[in-house]
Amino acid sequence: MSQIITFQKALTVSQLLIGFLIAFHILIVSLTLFEIDFFMKYTWGGEIKSSDEFIKLEMVSILASSFCFSLILLRNRAKSKIWLIISRIGLSLFFFMFLLNTLGNILAASIFEKSLALVTILIAVLLLRIILEPIRKRS
Repeated sequence: MSQIITFQKALTVSQLLIGFLIAFHILIVSLTLFEIDFFMKYTWGGEIKSSDEFIKLEMVSILASSFCFSLILLRNRAKSKIWLIISRIGLSLFFFMFLLNTLGNILAASIFEKSLALVTILIAVLLLRIILEPIRKRS
């Protein structure tokens, strides 16, 4: 896999995609606050019935995505081996979360959510590339 995409490119592209994901969730929350309920029908499987519940789930998504973004930054900039290992473990958890998210998107009823499966599987593959990079102590 390291022949296909470099570690640095995987870091950069995953940061961009997760940054866009965070912005997307912020946009959804903003529109919901202005009583635009379009996204309530087409996200979260269309199962959310109240805007309060919807906003809570979106806030969890924003926090989780922000934490994943932070772990990617840590994996790129950490000098200590322990922090590199911690970032690898955290990113491994997010890798599995994005795999499950992809499965959920594929099984979703709306085409809007199905189309997001491409983004989530791409993020999962990029995270796997970052995780598999050997940990070397940096000076």
